[in-house]
Amino acid sequence: MYDGSTSAAVRGGHPETADAFGQALLAAAARDGQPATAYVITERDDGMISARDACHYFAPVGGDEIENDVLALAHGRVLDIGCGAGRHALYLHNQGLNVLGIDVSAGAVEVCRQRGITALLGNIYDPPPLGRFDTLLLLGGNLGLLGSPHLAPQLLASLTALAGDGAQILAEGFDPTATEDPDDLAYQRHNAALGIPPGAIVVRVRHRALATASTPLWYLPARELAGLQADSGWNIGRLWQRPDGPSYWVQLTRHTATA
Repeated sequence: MYDGSTSAAVRGGHPETADAFGQALLAAAARDGQPATAYVITERDDGMISARDACHYFAPVGGDEIENDVLALAHGRVLDIGCGAGRHALYLHNQGLNVLGIDVSAGAVEVCRQRGITALLGNIYDPPPLGRFDTLLLLGGNLGLLGSPHLAPQLLASLTALAGDGAQILAEGFDPTATEDPDDLAYQRHNAALGIPPGAIVVRVRHRALATASTPLWYLPARELAGLQADSGWNIGRLWQRPDGPSYWVQLTRHTATA
């Protein structure tokens, strides 16, 4: 009789590296994005986990005043970077804009296409030929794709190469220091001991028996955004700070040439 002693090692013991995020979105899409059909589990490299109902990625735009103000600035040809299930791309497409989504998740790209959004599989650090854009989106917390102080110049250079004349970036980030969570504070103390910024984290996404590869993200307080300006070719235009939380949105505009 089974005595419960079978170890995880006998079954492999580790999740399969695959498109866990995309599979979660596909599972939710199969149920029209309804709540409690799939969950996106984020696992930090210290073992801390958090869960988000995948229905969040299908929620219609329009219920958040700040988000509405930010999206109202989108114009021209739009690239939605890290488009996920296409929440923002679909909204702007329905507003009559020419929108292209890009994501490293094949499942996310498939969900976007199912929803009528043009989307491509690709990595923004080394994007395929896409042409030039008037608006580049890093919404849904995707300012974290800065990755690290080392990777950030590479991302910003990629965005500059995709930017047309007068282009803008509309991005969402959050202040990692605006927390009282003991696990977050311990993580930040560990970072500090290694000379790493508090908002530099490494995560992977889990879904059922799958896990994505580990990904570096870098979140920085809005007050530190100015440090990215000097050599990046981008200026801070407008900034929106949520008064009751750590989230903020920023518009970055291209430097203009001087005579």
